[in-house]
Amino acid sequence: MTYEGPQAKEAFEDDLVEHSQLRHHNFVQLFGVVHGAHVPALIFHSELIPLQYFAKSCSSSPLALAYLKHRFSFDIAEAERVTNSMYADDKGWCILEEQCWIQPTSGRICAGPIASSSNDGIIQKSYAPWNKNDQLRTVPQLGFPIYTSDHGIIKHITEHFGSVVSFVALLLGVEDLVADLINDSGHLFTFGSVMTVSDESYYPRKPGRIIAQIPSTSKVPYLVGRWKNWGKALELHSSGWTRLLYVSREHCLLECEMKAQLSTDELQAAWLAQAECILENIEQRYVMFSSKITMRLIQHSARGPSGPRTFTSVFCNQKMYLFIAPVNVTEIESVPYFSFDVQPYFWSLDENGARPMSPTTQGLLGLPSFRASVSGGKWWSTVEQKAVSQYLKLKGISGVKYSHKRGYPLFKAPNNTVANDGFEIIEAVPDAIGDDWELIPENEVDYHASGGDSPRL
Repeated sequence: MTYEGPQAKEAFEDDLVEHSQLRHHNFVQLFGVVHGAHVPALIFHSELIPLQYFAKSCSSSPLALAYLKHRFSFDIAEAERVTNSMYADDKGWCILEEQCWIQPTSGRICAGPIASSSNDGIIQKSYAPWNKNDQLRTVPQLGFPIYTSDHGIIKHITEHFGSVVSFVALLLGVEDLVADLINDSGHLFTFGSVMTVSDESYYPRKPGRIIAQIPSTSKVPYLVGRWKNWGKALELHSSGWTRLLYVSREHCLLECEMKAQLSTDELQAAWLAQAECILENIEQRYVMFSSKITMRLIQHSARGPSGPRTFTSVFCNQKMYLFIAPVNVTEIESVPYFSFDVQPYFWSLDENGARPMSPTTQGLLGLPSFRASVSGGKWWSTVEQKAVSQYLKLKGISGVKYSHKRGYPLFKAPNNTVANDGFEIIEAVPDAIGDDWELIPENEVDYHASGGDSPRL
């Protein structure tokens, strides 16, 4: 690899130092150095092709792109794991897409210098949780020529992952897509459902309407969790309200988790098999909730009239309390739906919340604001969904028949747009809060059962 241009010497020396220290199969291996007068160069072992250039040559096959994305994501995650173990936290190497190469002899993807002629954007990394790294490390690389054979890719995936549908469901897709609910607490969320979301480039995305849902959730036991801050259970009132004694400059991570006795893997595979029959178009943006939904209050920076603030000195020794409303549980045809209250939280100087603080006072005191959001869903790209469709077509079976054969649940479009007007709310925010607070011990189960006997989740 040659280096030319005004910053060629600096780039050459940086790459030389970096790659002379790395001995791992997910990094290009340095073989030699050429100290030319005008054009320095690094020589690496084996032939290398820029990954994005290779991806462009595979663009006619969704199956090839889907598997290449998996290999890319896993191999580069392995490379980043190596650098993070070598360097301090602030010096870990975040590998860019244009730094990725593929070895034609082995099919292995590795990190190296920035490619001079990459075609960015053909594939991106998947951020699926790599909680099965040990098993994935035993899967052999896909031979370079097999990327041109859909049947060869299917055979490889079937041998090592079971089926293309479960492979895409488990190892691809975008995890934990957060639905933004700023100034809008009327949206309902439930298990085994698919909801449209805005397709703007910013994150998180605003929710739309439920377009598909499995009809059997009314018979499934589920658990409604308690509000926690950084995983620690907070004080709970008998009315369902939660109280947090706020510490100055503390950053809060407030979450309340709902879980159902459903198989996440089966729900996700079922949706991928049936998505093409339900979506208005395969490029439609959505989020699919399976067996877990997490309600969140995401903290904003504390701001006053002139910008970011912390507690004013007058109130530094004054106790400040944050009160969080319980999640509303609405039953529609016996199916549980979850939503935030119109006022999901408020601040108060009173330990029992008798005098809620106005937003103006909150800002003057430099107390943070929160926005209501929901996570726990997943979305698959157009290429990933096309890979599943291509697989089913080659198998000669429809998504519905495939799901039925596997015993997966069937998704159906709701008869009407789901709204929370006119339905029974079985758990709701009370009108008043008393003084009977209880600190939930961390060693106690902090879930209660609803809709059936207490399941073991």
